[in-house]
Amino acid sequence: MGYSMFSGRAATSCLPSLQMPVEGQIVIRQLSTQRDQYDPPSWPHRRHSEVASERPSAETVSLRSYIGRLRRPSIEIHPDAVVLPSPKPPGDDLERVQSELHHTQEDLRRTQAELATLRNRLQLHETVEPGQIAHEFRAINRSVKHLCRTITAFALRQQKFAQIPYPTSSDVADLELLAHTIQGRSEPPSLVQSANGPDRPLEDVLEYGLRSVVNRYLHNRIFRPFHPELYVGETETGVVSERLWDIYESMCRHDAQISCGKWRASTFSALERTIPPLYADTVIRDITQSLEKNGFHKIFDALYGVGWTLALSDAHHSLLEQVVRQAYDWNRKVRSEVVLLDYHPQIEVNDASLDHQTMVLLEKPRVPLQSKKIICALTLGLQSSEAQGDGSAPEFVWHEKVQVLVSEYFDDP
Repeated sequence: MGYSMFSGRAATSCLPSLQMPVEGQIVIRQLSTQRDQYDPPSWPHRRHSEVASERPSAETVSLRSYIGRLRRPSIEIHPDAVVLPSPKPPGDDLERVQSELHHTQEDLRRTQAELATLRNRLQLHETVEPGQIAHEFRAINRSVKHLCRTITAFALRQQKFAQIPYPTSSDVADLELLAHTIQGRSEPPSLVQSANGPDRPLEDVLEYGLRSVVNRYLHNRIFRPFHPELYVGETETGVVSERLWDIYESMCRHDAQISCGKWRASTFSALERTIPPLYADTVIRDITQSLEKNGFHKIFDALYGVGWTLALSDAHHSLLEQVVRQAYDWNRKVRSEVVLLDYHPQIEVNDASLDHQTMVLLEKPRVPLQSKKIICALTLGLQSSEAQGDGSAPEFVWHEKVQVLVSEYFDDP
């Protein structure tokens, strides 16, 4: 039952606060843990002392009060909700503080309104990052590559070349016409013919040549003019386009990029508003038809002869139109919506000097590189520029170099 029994002098050492028992007397004392559950009235003085011991000390009360004060929220001043510190200044001091606070609120609101106006004037609301613009431009190059591979396979499946195991450029009907259409010249070395005589694989010649022709059309008809309506091939509009570019280049030397970019975007958009709503479809269709007639059909004539009739299928025509529209839409975006940078698609002629700062080889040649000139530009390059506004030229950055071929690609010595 939870009792403690001590006999003799042993009880004296364990219970020093009790009255000394008589020697030989047995003392029975109930343990406190079990005793307290009965709470006998004979021990009121002990219950009082235990309750008193559970009360927090003065130091504890002071510490808890200090922690409570630290946890109280600090006073904040907001333009629309003002909390005045306590105690409040009496009389005139209170009116003075409230007046100063009112003027401060008005100044703050006025500053916020001016900042919003400034942002509205200068901000582009551009949500397109430079990396995304470059990614979309690379997609144009990939689309051109896919288009030209598809048409090459179509052309080489025709009866004349289907019977030749490994057709070369010597198997075409008019080698000079093919060279002029692709290269603009017929002197070797070129994509069509090497300097020492060996012929080129016709599959490579046709695919790379078509890519070069398509890129040249996209650049001349879409990217080079200030606006595609101002096609530089037409005398009157070409002069207007060149004049607008001259004005813009002068601005980029003396004004900041934001001012220049907003002028270019506003001017481009103004030209858009002066043309019919469906003008873009007309331009895209015109470029597609011109490329098909003056590009692909001439190459087909060189392959099979003038008397041979070979036309693109509806699927090929649709694929070609998609490529032209993709380039047109990208150009419209960067000319009319982007202000913080200018973007410049680049093209190289097929006998340009090899420049590793602006060009990249299709692949590393298997023989030592000795060429000083390229034989074909396979892709369009992309640069961006930012006007400095201090009289100096804009700063240019390459996002995509022009991919090129050299004679060593075909193992020419």
